[in-house]
Amino acid sequence: MDTIANFTLWFFIFISGVVVQLKTISGALSADEKSSDYTVERTGLLQQILVYVVSIICSFIDLNSNVYEKGQLYSNTIGSVSRDGTSPVDSSGSSKVPSSEIRLRWHQRAVVSVMEAGGLNWLVELLRVIRRLSMKERWTDTSLLDLSLRILHSTLSQNPRGQNHFKSIGGLEVLLDGLGIPSSNGLMSKSSAVEKRYENTLLKIFQLHVLSLEVLKEAVYGNISNLQFLCENGRVQKFANSFCSPAFMFQEYKQQTKDMSGQLDFQMPMVDFGSDKTLKNHIAETSVALPANVSYSQLWSDYAVKLSRVFCSFLPASEDIKSHDLEASTGQTAVAVSSLYGELSIKWVMRVLVTVFPCIKACSNQNDLPSHLRVFVNTLQHCVLNAFRKVLVSSPASLKVFRDEGIWELIFSENFFYFGPASDDLSGECCTYEESPPELLSAFSGINNILQMEVISFVEFAATSNGSAHNLPELSALLDSLEQSACNPEVASVLAKSLIRILQLSAEKTVASFKSVNAFPRVLKVACIQAQESRRFVNASPSVESNVVEVVPNNRNPNSHETMQRWLKCMETSMELYMEFFSTAEDARSLVLHSSECVGYLFDLFWEEGLRKNVLKHIFELMKSVSSSEEDQRAKLQLCSKYLETFTQIKEREKSFAELSISLLVGMRDMLQIDPVYYQTLFRDGECFLHVVSLLNGNLDEANGEKLVLNVLQTITCLLASNDASKVFLSSNLDVHVVHLFLYIFSLVIL
Repeated sequence: MDTIANFTLWFFIFISGVVVQLKTISGALSADEKSSDYTVERTGLLQQILVYVVSIICSFIDLNSNVYEKGQLYSNTIGSVSRDGTSPVDSSGSSKVPSSEIRLRWHQRAVVSVMEAGGLNWLVELLRVIRRLSMKERWTDTSLLDLSLRILHSTLSQNPRGQNHFKSIGGLEVLLDGLGIPSSNGLMSKSSAVEKRYENTLLKIFQLHVLSLEVLKEAVYGNISNLQFLCENGRVQKFANSFCSPAFMFQEYKQQTKDMSGQLDFQMPMVDFGSDKTLKNHIAETSVALPANVSYSQLWSDYAVKLSRVFCSFLPASEDIKSHDLEASTGQTAVAVSSLYGELSIKWVMRVLVTVFPCIKACSNQNDLPSHLRVFVNTLQHCVLNAFRKVLVSSPASLKVFRDEGIWELIFSENFFYFGPASDDLSGECCTYEESPPELLSAFSGINNILQMEVISFVEFAATSNGSAHNLPELSALLDSLEQSACNPEVASVLAKSLIRILQLSAEKTVASFKSVNAFPRVLKVACIQAQESRRFVNASPSVESNVVEVVPNNRNPNSHETMQRWLKCMETSMELYMEFFSTAEDARSLVLHSSECVGYLFDLFWEEGLRKNVLKHIFELMKSVSSSEEDQRAKLQLCSKYLETFTQIKEREKSFAELSISLLVGMRDMLQIDPVYYQTLFRDGECFLHVVSLLNGNLDEANGEKLVLNVLQTITCLLASNDASKVFLSSNLDVHVVHLFLYIFSLVIL
């Protein structure tokens, strides 16, 4: 142990001396000062020396590392690889790989040695110096930065003592400040000689940014105090700025490069985020260089996925919470993550997201976000949803924390659920979910936006989980979105189907939530809006002449029939949701009867031919319900009056009004047979005689005129049968002209 400690101490004493010299040089430089040749050479030489020494420490602390393979990313840096292609610290020889137990013991001893030698202090100071040089647009060796970050990653991983010390020496602040992302001008203004050495500059910047985020994650993972540090004093905003800095740099770089060449390809490729297996195959963990056949767009897409996955890894993994034999299976010490850390990590991630999305959206031109930023946002959204679902699976109780942090306000916002392509050139950038569960794909087959599909599925999962005794926030969010998406038949249909499934899977708490959010009139209102949009489409389309869509000639719009069917299906799904709720809630009849909004919406839907049969049947059921209290009687009278008022509107709104009028009259007679005295009184109070006789106003065609007259007479007979009060009412309240009309029709029937 003494030999290892002395070895480590000697190396860091040497490193400290070189870092002090670099710090002196960087402190003497100003941003606008042109460096002398001597300063440039000396800065480069010091960094070159540090690369050799730090690479030895990196191999020493991590026996799994292959510095030569990882160093290929930096194969063009000064002196990092000899002419014969071998690495000065090549650990990939023919020796046998140590066992997991040996590697673990060695790693633990090496970490202790690095910390006792003050290695964390000098590595943090080295990061400060490198950042200072980079911000002053002086040349920095990215391999040195990479190796330093790798040592920090290995040292801080599952090391609470190292995490606390790293925080105490300002390491967290250094990482939050960022690594000094160079400006686009700095990238574009390099000399040709330096440009050759940095042919993969963007790749290096992106990889270093991901690696720095991984180090920050290891510095706080499982450590409540360190994570709390990230939540305080505006550090969320600082992290968000650092997190997005490569995106903004790439935006400037892309524009300048495009202006120079005019032909670079920045169309974003399709990426499958459906499974971890696909992601691992899609992005090699040890990718170190940009192949000739990989475009900048693919480079950016890979970076966005990696960065999003590392960001989501701040949330505790399910195995960190549940598994107790992780050490035996992997050779690593099991992570002990407390529930308090889990809650705090959710809060921190949510606060970062609330800051990041508006920050990126602010870069848009009105609503037109640059394509690479759109891919960046979509990638982050998909990864976040996947991570949130995993958290809820492993810890259902965390749903309360998500709610408290406003998860549904975030997800159903313009930055998430309603965030979609704004121009045609983004049509190929949507992600595919070929490996998603078949039942999920079939359930959401009507929706084109994959993100919206995943959002609805996630909210449905949360609403039906056992993490809470109620699902009011989830139901409220879905219902709000249903109202907002009422004019989008595909999305509205999926939302309604999801609410139906939630009601079927968790009936008791869902009914209670529906009542709290006043769901009955809101769902009916959505159906009414969809009916209006359907009629507007019919009136605007030359290929649709009525609510019944027929096959249209070739010179007409071939999509009219399909569009009309989508609207009809959408309305039917909304009504299915309403009826599912109605049949599940015990007091549904009373709730609907006492809602003037519901009654009004039902009779608005009565005029929609595709829904009329079911709506009319439902109205009859409401009218047949038993009423006892005076309040129920008033509600029933309101419904009855609304029913009778439709008689005066039929001729204006329906061509085949006679058939529909006969159906309404038959319905009245059916109810009169149930309880003649009760319904005679109810219809009489609703001015039934005036409304029924009004059906005979105007000209009647021969085909249906006689049928209508007979049905009117039959209905009036039923209304008067064995009821003296109704007879007196009829004789004293009918207008003289109506009496004469009735007598005239009666005489025609007699003759």
